[in-house]
Amino acid sequence: MKSVAVVTATTGRESLLQTIASVKKQTYRCNHYIFVDGKHELPEAAQNHENIIWLPKPTGCNGMMNGGIVAASAYLVTEDYLCWIDDDNWIDPDHIESLVNVIEDKPYAYSLRKLVEPDGTFWANDDCESLGHHADLIDLNCYLMKRDLATGLAPCWYQTTGELMIGDRYVWAMLKQNNIPYAASGKYTVNYRLNPKRDLKPMFFQGNIMNKAKHNNVLPWSKT
Repeated sequence: MKSVAVVTATTGRESLLQTIASVKKQTYRCNHYIFVDGKHELPEAAQNHENIIWLPKPTGCNGMMNGGIVAASAYLVTEDYLCWIDDDNWIDPDHIESLVNVIEDKPYAYSLRKLVEPDGTFWANDDCESLGHHADLIDLNCYLMKRDLATGLAPCWYQTTGELMIGDRYVWAMLKQNNIPYAASGKYTVNYRLNPKRDLKPMFFQGNIMNKAKHNNVLPWSKT
């Protein structure tokens, strides 16, 4: 049985509790590592978590968000596979199992994501952006990656080639450019919370409509 590490970078948001709870409910055994980015307090219910790594200074204040933690985590855990879940998102119980089941000998696999309101209610599936080879992105939260690939890609999480090529967009560009083999679960198992400070609903609404029309309402990326 392959071992899996789940990595979460946090500044102590209350939503972290939902993230933790979703990892605990996974049908595939995993270890959850929580990296506290700087001198932040965790919600009381999270303070006794068994794998907390406290960083003395914030790493995301330079505009790279959680890129430094994501990059470093590949060297700090010893599990066979890594995945990353932001502290405002959560995963369905079969998220990791469904990815482990398809990855086989591939270096990485990815899932699809659901878009949820700030209060956690479902809004829509993402059928236009984080679709891997059917679009231009794999969201960080959707990956399951072998550790040797994760270490090789580590510098990419902390690089940018422009405003739109940062973090997971840059990593995805490198994977695609180098034709790295992959697997896809085809399942919407990541719950991606929409940012209340940025109204992205019109973009997703129009994108979903256009992409579904392009494929005559047959979605080749979805197995659900």
